Amino acid sequence: MNTFLLFNPIPKQPLPQMVKWLVLSLLLLLAFFLTTPQQQIARSFLLILFILLIAYLTYYTATNFKRFHFIKGTFTGSVKFTPTGIYWEEKIINYQEINKIDFINHDYIGRYHKRSFIQPAVSIGVNNQLTITLKNGATYFSHFQMQHDFELFKVFTILKQQQTPYNWNW
Repeated sequence: MNTFLLFNPIPKQPLPQMVKWLVLSLLLLLAFFLTTPQQQIARSFLLILFILLIAYLTYYTATNFKRFHFIKGTFTGSVKFTPTGIYWEEKIINYQEINKIDFINHDYIGRYHKRSFIQPAVSIGVNNQLTITLKNGATYFSHFQMQHDFELFKVFTILKQQQTPYNWNW
């Protein structure tokens, strides 16, 4: 049995970390130009901080060319994939009732490209979406987060065994 956690994104998402660092660098540059030439130590300190921050941003941009930030939200339940059926929260969905399943799992793209000073920077949920369309036209949709790495591939194995059609948009 493989379980994904379902969640609802909050309406107002925080700014990405990159934007905060850029604002900080602009504030440092502004402070540098506002100091007088008599405040040479402060100007030198601000200039060194600005150069270090720009160097970090350049490094971060060069090594994280496929950048993501987490979508904030609240967990609402779970979906469990078992050999007998899919448990969407408390409701069971038989594989014979399913027309198709769509997975949007962009986290996999960033898995090998996202880097940081402490390696590796791997996550288990970045804008993952799951849509189950039944043969009677009903649709189940939610954002989800895996509980373990590569759990999605284990679900694909179950779906192949049950001959359930699925799409994986990564």
